[in-house]
Amino acid sequence: MKKIYILLFSILSAPAVHSQALPNPSFDNWTNQGSYDDPNNWNTLNSITSAFGVITVQMASGADVHSGAAAIKLITQLVLGQNANGLATTGTINVAGQTVDGGIPYTLRPDSLTGWYKCAPQGADFGFVDFSLLDAQGTDTVGFAHFQTPNAAVTTYTRFSIPINYHNANTPALSRCVMSSSAGTSAVLNSMLIIDDLELIFNPNGIREDVPLKSSVQFIPAQNKLMVFSNASGQIVITDLTGKKVIERRVKKGNSEFVIETLPVGLYLYILSDDYTGQNFTGKFIAE
Repeated sequence: MKKIYILLFSILSAPAVHSQALPNPSFDNWTNQGSYDDPNNWNTLNSITSAFGVITVQMASGADVHSGAAAIKLITQLVLGQNANGLATTGTINVAGQTVDGGIPYTLRPDSLTGWYKCAPQGADFGFVDFSLLDAQGTDTVGFAHFQTPNAAVTTYTRFSIPINYHNANTPALSRCVMSSSAGTSAVLNSMLIIDDLELIFNPNGIREDVPLKSSVQFIPAQNKLMVFSNASGQIVITDLTGKKVIERRVKKGNSEFVIETLPVGLYLYILSDDYTGQNFTGKFIAE
């Protein structure tokens, strides 16, 4: 029997002077594979899940299209008693290792990734879009961007814009985009994410697109890693439910990652303070 891959990672209004598209960024082009359709130039789990009558990545049409002929719809569905994420990527899905590897050749350094989305997360779930710029081996991350949907239904197309945070000055060799209907190990049945019109943005003088201040915090148990996205630099303080402080770190604008050796299973609260405005952003996450 084939092993079913369940995704286990957690993944300025000023006009741009230049942009370069991702492969099939409007998701207008699909190829029929008999019992299902797959988006051209993107890899999905449909070839595996279709054997069980389940299609987790579907071609959206009608009101679910932002522009053009189609969009991509990702749905978390039940396969052999497990919740399988709707997953699409320009990388290679490693079923045995339960990872997404590699990518497509790409050597530029864009400022931002934009797109349009609808979503219908279930329970405490959320969808996400990750974009990575990598070295030739696909192991060293040159740049990274992460978009996380709200934990609430978005029924009309809404634009997202996320800055790409660069870790070094190296020239990338590969790019990899990963889209998922659910948040990894906390995948909830019937969570849905619809994406259309992805675009990489190159703005004058490297100025990133202006997006509303927001933050997200996610703990990845398999890597003992805390991932923080913030549109402003500041300080993050994490406490347990008793109010005991367990972590206090500086965060930079964009994406920050912290390796945490020991964090007991449980619910945690965070306060992220914005250096510029003095505002506090609060939320919670679960360490599993």
